[in-house]
Order: sequence, then C-alpha cells, then structure tokens
Amino acid sequence: MNKVQLIYLLLISLSFLGHTQTHSVISRLETYDLTTGKRELILKENAHFEAPNWSEDGTYFIINQEGLLYRISLDGKRREVIDTGNAKQCNNDHGISPDGRMIAISNNDLIEGAEYGTSRIYTLPIEGGTPKLVTTELPSYWHGWAPDGKSMVYTAHREGDYDIYSIGTDGRKETRLTNDPGLDDGPE
Repeated sequence: MNKVQLIYLLLISLSFLGHTQTHSVISRLETYDLTTGKRELILKENAHFEAPNWSEDGTYFIINQEGLLYRISLDGKRREVIDTGNAKQCNNDHGISPDGRMIAISNNDLIEGAEYGTSRIYTLPIEGGTPKLVTTELPSYWHGWAPDGKSMVYTAHREGDYDIYSIGTDGRKETRLTNDPGLDDGPE
C-alpha cells in the first residue's frame, strides 16, 4: 500500500468516526410569565425530552422521553412515568383532552412487515392505564382535540399522500379533511 492510499484510507476512516460521535443535548422546560416577563426553569436535563403539555388544572406537565410519558411537578422535583400499557414508543404527538380526563398519544407500534410508518393513535386515562386504539389505519399522527373532546384531528398517510383527518374518539369513522398533493400537516 503506498502513502497516498494509506492517507486516503485514514481520511475515510476518520470521516466515519465523525459521523458516529454523539452530540450532547440539553433539554429545558421553562415557564414564562407574559405579564412580568419572568422565566422560571422547571426542569433541565442532559438528555432529549420534548412536547410539554400543561395539565388542565395547572398542577403538572407531561413530557415524552425515549418513548415514555412522564408527569413532571411544577417545581420539577417530582417525576413519574405515566403507565401507557403496551404503548412504549410514544412520539411527541400527544395531548390532554379539554376536560383534562384523557390523553391522546401517537405510538409507533411494532408491526411486522409494515412498509411505512407505524404510528397509531390511542387514548388513555390521564392517570395512566390501558391504551384504547382509535386509529386502525397507519401511520396516523395525533395533532389536536375538538373543543368538546368528542373527536380529534391528525395527519395521516393514506393512498400515497399525507392529509388531515378527523375521527371520533370511539374510532368509528375516519373523515378526510384535505385532499391535496404534498404534505398537509399540523391541523391544530
């Protein structure tokens, strides 16, 4: 092996090493008082968490981290896993119902042979428990509750395209709300 080949091999090897490095992530949960302009740090971790929801009664937050949901106290000192049954791959698409009694989640189900995304929407009691499947079609990514809490909207991939849909919380009737080529996302 000559020097040029050796240098080339070393450069390729070093470039692969650069791609395998992990970047440190710091996540912060803060509140901001619009009147006073005061910021308050609730939680800071050297790990990725996201999508905080403030409880309807104002006493805690819900975040997701590594597929699980957590209830975080307002002072950030208490953290508890919310039991989501067999739904252990929750993504950042989750939210609390208008009455504060339920939570909707998007979970990446393990479905053998699935060619595309495997996210489906479930509901469960806010305290945690067994998730109830709402969308049988996949993928479906939850985005919002109707004000009366009887239906929800979401983005889904059907017939080769992403569009916006609604469905009753009973999961009976999926209704397509948009039908345009390209990505229709974020109905909230």
